[in-house]
This record gives sequence, structure tokens and C-alpha cells, in this order.
Amino acid sequence: GRFLMTNPAYLRMLGYSSEKELATEVSDIGAQLYAEPEDRERFKRLVEEYGVVNNFEVRAIRKDRALIWVSLNARAVKDAKGRTVYYEGMVENITKRKLAEKNLILEKKISDSIIDGLPGIFYLFNDQLNYVRWNRSFERVSGYSAEEISRMKPVDFFRDEGRERVEE
Repeated sequence: GRFLMTNPAYLRMLGYSSEKELATEVSDIGAQLYAEPEDRERFKRLVEEYGVVNNFEVRAIRKDRALIWVSLNARAVKDAKGRTVYYEGMVENITKRKLAEKNLILEKKISDSIIDGLPGIFYLFNDQLNYVRWNRSFERVSGYSAEEISRMKPVDFFRDEGRERVEE
């Protein structure tokens, strides 16, 4: 496919100076702008099936060949016979968000490794007394699975009089 019309913000996002430059240099959107050409086919299939696509996240290729993450929201514009004539929509650059997500996942893996490496029991709970973090030693010593602990509160480890004192 080719572009029929673009706005200045989209041109800047992709590194082109004008619609004419984009039209001249990009003759196949799927092959030239999608980092994974099969994403273009998946996009087209979804738009054809549902008439609209929201928050379709893909990596795009800028003019300088740098990769960026974008989120597409688009709809199919059809003719009187129900055939798709073109797609119209909006594109948002989500590269910073994707990088932040990647860094957050890495930080979680690192902190999980540190917490699981602690020699004793470790747990952390929030203001509502819900467990939010713990190590495997806590699971092993308590005899509860991670899923069970996630539904427990610290007072659940106490019985009778001890529980009453803790709840006070």
C-alpha cells in the first residue's frame, strides 16, 4: 500500500520532511515501514475482520533506519459495495513507554533474584496488609504457594489469642 495523505506530526515521527518525500521514497508500507512485514498483514486482516483496530503495537522503521515503537488506531473506509478503499487512523510513538516497560521488567527480574537469594525469610506487605513481595524461602517455610500467599494477610499466620492480639 501507499499513503494517500499524512499529517506533519506523522512525517516528523518517521523522519520525512514532506508528504512528497514520503510518497516518493515509500512505495510499499508493509515492506518499508514495518520492522516485521507480517505485522502489516496481521493489521490488514484485523481491520478487514473487525472494521477497526485499536492499540495495535508494532515496530516501525524511520527514514534513518532507526526502529521506533508505534501504536496504531485505524478503521477501514469502505465504498458502496463494502470494499475497503483505504485505512484512516492515528499513530502514536510509544518508544519511550516500551523502553520503560522493558527496564521495569529487567529491574523486577534483578530484584526478584536478589530477594530470592536472601538467606532467610523475606516478605513485604502494603498499607492494606496485602503481601506484595516475598522470597521462595517464605513459601518453603510457610508451606503456602505464591498464589495462596498473594491472597493472604500477615494475621492469617496467627491462631486464636495470638491472632486477636495481632489484629489489635
